[in-house]
Amino acid sequence: TEYEEREAALFGGYTWAVATTIEIYNDFVKLYTQLQTQLPALVNMSSKMRFGVPNTLEPYLARTNDFGKTVREIIEQSFPNVEFYTIPQFVTASGNVLQLRLDEVQGQPVSTYAFTEKMRLHPVIPLESGWKQKKSGGTAGTIIQMPAAFAQMLGA
Repeated sequence: TEYEEREAALFGGYTWAVATTIEIYNDFVKLYTQLQTQLPALVNMSSKMRFGVPNTLEPYLARTNDFGKTVREIIEQSFPNVEFYTIPQFVTASGNVLQLRLDEVQGQPVSTYAFTEKMRLHPVIPLESGWKQKKSGGTAGTIIQMPAAFAQMLGA
């Protein structure tokens, strides 16, 4: 279909459903190379990283090569400090998102979480046959302090 052709064109001309073990591994290497380009000399293969994949692509990390090694094992062997995360929100109408991010750069975190207030209790309001009390809280979400420490790919 037209959608599958467009999706395949976003990656290296293939989707993970039909990709070989090496092609899937090479997608990871492309993301790592992008981090190397964005942060020259600040990232290496031993850097602590997080690899986010959508839940629809996670099974393909278990695909084995001719030697019985899975894609996940090959990645972990080459990049010993990588952690894998399944992120359902990475399944989008435009295709699947893959994200590789560093945990820190030169000892500084690349992102943090911010809250306006965690939980606030408002005054108790007495009623005829009971009470009610409003509770509120807020969050600013994730604050990305170093956008260059993130690499993303759309397709798969």
